[in-house]
Amino acid sequence: MPFKHNLTKFNILSDSVRKIAKKGKLTENEKRIATMAIIIASFSSAHSWKTSKSIAANRLIDINNTGIKQEYEEAKSVKWKMVSSSDIKEMANQGICDNTFSRWMLSYVDKKEHGNYEEAWARIKERITNSNCD
Repeated sequence: MPFKHNLTKFNILSDSVRKIAKKGKLTENEKRIATMAIIIASFSSAHSWKTSKSIAANRLIDINNTGIKQEYEEAKSVKWKMVSSSDIKEMANQGICDNTFSRWMLSYVDKKEHGNYEEAWARIKERITNSNCD
């Protein structure tokens, strides 16, 4: 008898991340998925405890915090490749508002990448969180 389980939107995204994490050169669509994974890893408590704690404590991101900056750099370099469905689900349930995301992005993400991150954030909100915050 075959093993059955339900795939959720969280499983589908984490499977996509796992597949592209092994590749060298990414297509444009795969780069979008990687950027989504970077954002998720940057806000997930499993990968970025200080960032997650900052949001939970005051619903905002501490700006110019070296710990949060380091967590983002780690998420961007390697931790995005380890994003799991539970990380995605956690972020979906955090209710991160646009203002919080924008404050984080403006404080820690290179200006040249803002367009990509804004697009990825819109996709996360549309496909993962269904959040209407802000």
